[in-house]
Parts: sequence; C-alpha cells; structure tokens
Amino acid sequence: MSRPLDLDLLRAFVAIAETGSFTRAGQDLGRTQSAVSMQIKRLEDQLESRLLDRSRRNVAVTGEGRLLLGYAKRLLQLNDEAVAQLLRPEVDGAVKLGTPDDYATCFLPGILASFAQAAPRVRIDVACDESLDLIGEVEAGRLDLALLTRTPAMRDGEALRRERLVWCASPGSPALRAEPLPLALFPEGCLFRQLVAQAFDAEGRDWRVAYSSPSLTALAAAVSAGLAVTVLAESTVPSGLQILEAGSGLPQLPSVEIALFRRPDTLSTAARLLAQHIRETFGRAQPALAAA
Repeated sequence: MSRPLDLDLLRAFVAIAETGSFTRAGQDLGRTQSAVSMQIKRLEDQLESRLLDRSRRNVAVTGEGRLLLGYAKRLLQLNDEAVAQLLRPEVDGAVKLGTPDDYATCFLPGILASFAQAAPRVRIDVACDESLDLIGEVEAGRLDLALLTRTPAMRDGEALRRERLVWCASPGSPALRAEPLPLALFPEGCLFRQLVAQAFDAEGRDWRVAYSSPSLTALAAAVSAGLAVTVLAESTVPSGLQILEAGSGLPQLPSVEIALFRRPDTLSTAARLLAQHIRETFGRAQPALAAA
C-alpha cells in the first residue's frame, strides 16, 4: 500500500542533512529543535528506516538517508516550482540582499533578470560589503539573504558552488618582480584577504597591500595597469586579467565556497522565491534551508 510522504517532514530532513544540526535546521525552518526532532521521528517511523546518525557531534546522514535525500530534494523542488508558478502574480514586497561587489558584478545580472520575470512587483534592495561583515547583518535580521564567500570548514549558510581561488595579474606585469609583492585586495572583512595573509605567512614571504577597494572594477584597474597582483574567485576574473597557474612562484591558495545565507527568522514569500532563483543560477534548484 502506498504511503504518501509529508513534504514538511521531507523539508525538515533535507534541512538537517544540509546543515548537520537539528538546531540550525530548526532556525532555518522557523521551528524549535524539539519540533524538528519529532518530524524526523515521524518520517523514520513511516519509512521504518533510520535516516540520521545522532551519535556524532554533527548529525550524519545514514545510507538509507542518503538514498532518501535525492528523492526528497526532487519532490520538494517540484512542489516549490509549482507553488512559485501559481503565486507569481501575487508576490510583492521588498527583499534585502547582501553580496560583495565581485559577486554583484558577476552573478546578480542573471539572478535579477530571472527574478524580475517571476516577481515583477518585488523590490530588491542590494547592499554590497565584505562577506564577514554581511554575515553579521544577516544574523541580526537586517538583511533577508546574502550571497557570500565561506570556507568549506564553515557550517553556516548553504553551499552553492565550490570555487578555486586564483592569483591574477596583467600579462607580463612588472608587479610580479617587485619585493615585497604588491597586492590589490578587497578591504578588511574580505575572507580572501585573510586567506592570502595565511598563505604568505606559511611561506614566510613578504607582501604588502598596495591598493584596496570594495570595488572589483577598481581592483582590476590597478592590476591591469601592472601595479599589483590580486586574488579572485575563478568565476569572477575579469577579461584582460591573466590567471597565474602553478609554477608562478606564488603561494598555493585554498578553495572557497559561494554560499547563501538567510536571516534566522521566517523569510517572506518574496525572499523565499529570490532564494530559489539564486539556487537555480548556481544549478541547485532546491527548497530553502540555510544561506546562495
């Protein structure tokens, strides 16, 4: 006999699987930890399967849970797409979105164009700042969503894409021969800047910030002029700049993740729809559960 699955139970399961925490999943879903725990128990009882391993510090998905996870995401995606299509004419209001300038330049055009077709009555207020500063704005509820950089070790937010950090310079740049190495970087609060400092410190090499700006265009101008070298996510490198591969003599850089962060309380319908469009841009059309 068929056992229809409750979408609310599946949504709770996916949230826990993605965040690794009942507490964070509850915050994302606007429910208490105990309520989320009861939802998972009901789902496990219905399927007669243990879906989550609670014996570890971070909750882990079992083998049967991983099997369900793919189906759960597909079911929720279809549900959310259907609801979004039907609700489109009624969605209005405003959404406050935060993102660094490089992501605003490279990713927002496609996101905003798609969203404007789906919800033309919604106003989007965009705040550009450094990732670490924007996290605080989201946590305080002053922003609804933020598309930010995080390291793979960070647990907050919803990972959308793994990105390679790359060194960039103009072809034949004289800056590469300067000592200490002149860098053009985003201001303090940019995760890239912290990772660069750690990479140079690990090698004991001197470097200096020659140019600093929150604007990708301004940094690219300094680098294009041969005055400095910069570090960017690979997807955001402007045309005209050369990616310096292994063998350039520069420290190896770690990968980062582009992640979607969301305010801790309940999102409006407009904000949930924008979050869905951000996921679709990055190839992850699935229901909202953590932060792009």
